[in-house]
Amino acid sequence: MKSSDVSTVLLALPSTDPIRRAEIVKELQAFDVKIETMPSFSELVTKQATFGDLRTLPIEDILTRIEVRADEELAEKCVLGKSVMVTGAGGSIGSELCRQIIKRKPTTVVLFDNAETPLFYIERELNQRISKTNDNIHVVAVLGSVIDENRLHEILHTHNVESVFHAAAYKHVSMLEKNQLEGARNNIIGTRCVFDAAARANCTSLVVVSTDKAVQPTSFMGATKRFAELVVQAKAQSSTAMRTCLVRFGNVLGSSGSVVPIFQEQIQSGGPVTVTNPEATRFFMTIPEASQLILQAGAMGSAADVFVLQMGEPIRIVDLAKRMITLAGYSVKDDENPKGDIEITFKGLLPGEKLHEQLAHDKLDETEHEMILVSKEKLPEQAATLHVLAKIEEAIANGDVNEILVAMKQLIPDFIPSWESVSKPIVVTSKSNQPSAKEEKIQ
Repeated sequence: MKSSDVSTVLLALPSTDPIRRAEIVKELQAFDVKIETMPSFSELVTKQATFGDLRTLPIEDILTRIEVRADEELAEKCVLGKSVMVTGAGGSIGSELCRQIIKRKPTTVVLFDNAETPLFYIERELNQRISKTNDNIHVVAVLGSVIDENRLHEILHTHNVESVFHAAAYKHVSMLEKNQLEGARNNIIGTRCVFDAAARANCTSLVVVSTDKAVQPTSFMGATKRFAELVVQAKAQSSTAMRTCLVRFGNVLGSSGSVVPIFQEQIQSGGPVTVTNPEATRFFMTIPEASQLILQAGAMGSAADVFVLQMGEPIRIVDLAKRMITLAGYSVKDDENPKGDIEITFKGLLPGEKLHEQLAHDKLDETEHEMILVSKEKLPEQAATLHVLAKIEEAIANGDVNEILVAMKQLIPDFIPSWESVSKPIVVTSKSNQPSAKEEKIQ
């Protein structure tokens, strides 16, 4: 290709195995070419696109594994003909979860979120989609906070909700390193309120979205999500009427605030693209994969099982940056190519960030879905967990971050806050116990 002066490569391989596509893309990245792709066969058949609709290669083509497809029998079990509620419905994961849910024909979808604008847009989008299919699905948009248990119970009871998908949480590691009080209030107390409200309303299924950052956490965000997992596992031991499970996965490609849109913005502005560490790795999955995993887990879960996706090998973040630069039609500027277009710089790991993530504390076992695994973890001692939870709730009410940390370490002894290693703990004296201004979503 170098001798042929090729500037663009058209990838017309709609039926090729995704792993082979990723290998071809990797080989093409050795050349200074722009890569475009044709619409898929299904898009052509359904007339969603034509042969002339060329497009930049989707970021999903960096995945060196087959994208996980849904087992429809599992995916529709907690949705078909049921009233369903999604917390954090306006977020990246929550909104895609809503799209996947309406495909499985529920009777009602309750969209619960504290962010007005995202809630407005997902309600509007779902109603537009439903109008085209003529399905009889009632969409209800509810503004509310997950730390308001009475409000949650009122909505669940009013709409006879059977299945709850809890995706509302604060998710940004760096943000929660500086806002511990609100992080603990929203992620820990919010999850407790959702569980208790769902149990009071006699819901039959609860799926709680978690993260790989909850495994041996080094960040405050990860520690709040780990404690939320422990709370759910403890409470589920005495809630036999409601099927409960947790879903844990890695980074989601393209979710709001994640590395992909940040890299895209940096590439569009001419760089540099900033990476934390040249050896840092992450597990990646697509938004539809994450959402379908959540749906299917609801059908398989029982006593607070922890499900994870078979995510293949982790990807080096610097390799992701290089692939995104070349997919956009640019070359990487480095020592080997000083005349390249976009440079990659390294800024070091931020407080709370890990070099590598992991998906489970112990071993992973197979489930009835070949690409979904279950983490066999020792359940927490119920009385002790709920006792520590009460201490955390009291500390949050008193605005005492130091006491929150003391309590959290009783159940997560390996957690060392990033700021403790460099300075004295942060002390917050706010007495506020009101719902925070906005609940971010797990993307």
